[in-house]
Amino acid sequence: MFYHPFSDPYLLSRKLTLKIPFPLTTPFTCHNPSIIFFKKSMEQFIFLIVVFALVLVSAIVGGESDGKKKGRNILYEKKLSDPRWKMKREKILDRDGHRCVWCGKTDRLQVHHKYYMKYPDGRFAEPWDYPDDKLITLCEDCHRRWHEKHKVKVYYRKWGVHYE
Repeated sequence: MFYHPFSDPYLLSRKLTLKIPFPLTTPFTCHNPSIIFFKKSMEQFIFLIVVFALVLVSAIVGGESDGKKKGRNILYEKKLSDPRWKMKREKILDRDGHRCVWCGKTDRLQVHHKYYMKYPDGRFAEPWDYPDDKLITLCEDCHRRWHEKHKVKVYYRKWGVHYE
């Protein structure tokens, strides 16, 4: 049987007080269940509109393009110029003989993370904090092709656990 608040004997027999969770409205007392149902539906509708507006504004202000936030990319570019990453990158390039492990090219080399690590608070691990065996040398073309075909897995890292 389909439940409808208009047919609920409990609602019909009680005087209900409805407290609205929005700060601009005040609690009111109502005897008519249809008005209570309408008011509750309107609250839910307004809540959805507010959430949609917040998501829309954050997407516009955040400057999302191609599913990535520009701010995050700029921050990541800065991290790639960090001396700790440069040391780690050189170590991986030396290990792989300064060659792409897939095609053997020696120019436009990049170090690829096989997966990403994320902390419980949502921050990603620093690029240089990954174990050496989870980094490989790829040329720019192979790296681009890999990312076009695959989605990089994200693993959650426990607090206090260090690799290497």
